[in-house]
Amino acid sequence: MTILGTGAALATGDRVQTGLLVDVSGSTLLVDCGSGVLHRLAGVGRDPTEIDAVLLSHTHLDHVSDLPGLVKARWMIDQSPTQIIGPPGTPDDVGPLFEIDGQSDRVEVSSFETGAKPGDRIEIDVPGTTCESVSATPTVHSRQGVGYRFGTRFGFAGDTEASATLLAFFDGVDVLVHDCAFPSGGEPDNHPTPEALAEALESADPDIDRLYLTHLYPDAACRADEAREIVAEATDAAVHVADDTDDVVE
Repeated sequence: MTILGTGAALATGDRVQTGLLVDVSGSTLLVDCGSGVLHRLAGVGRDPTEIDAVLLSHTHLDHVSDLPGLVKARWMIDQSPTQIIGPPGTPDDVGPLFEIDGQSDRVEVSSFETGAKPGDRIEIDVPGTTCESVSATPTVHSRQGVGYRFGTRFGFAGDTEASATLLAFFDGVDVLVHDCAFPSGGEPDNHPTPEALAEALESADPDIDRLYLTHLYPDAACRADEAREIVAEATDAAVHVADDTDDVVE
């Protein structure tokens, strides 16, 4: 699993917006596709046509804005259509993006039903793939979204406030990538501060080997080491600040 983008809606010079490349069960998935992800994909030597499906955590622009470029690149290379799946509302939200350049017939966008609250587990059937053990749970955010779990290897929390019930969903994964958008002392509204994430970790006490902090706004990125230290005090997991193109699961 490679973290392609670790930034948020506000740009920084070294962090593009959210995207993760996941190789699982013989398939290659792209989880989210924010601005800059297509360039990061090329930078790690991967071809857009390798992607079997795109999973969206939610449809805020910093998680979907490179989708038209990805769809066009795949079509130009070998006329591959693109499978996109996400939580309820995904087809209506992202469909208009593909009207630009007449790409609507080059994508197949679908959605799945989610549970009612964080921790509710839904098994996901990813179209066009051989993936097994992909599950989702609702997040706490300003737009309906989900976190994803890929068996026991990897979890991605998506954009979310910190929640003990959400963290319990990821109990037993080797690696968890979790939103930590705001700096210490901020207000944990729709995204966590390090203190809020630490409190949720202490409450849930999930068994996680490594925890990567991501979705950093510029003010949080400038104080990333401080965030790591605060979160590390609350968990036995090895805590890292994620950087673009980090390989976190071999």
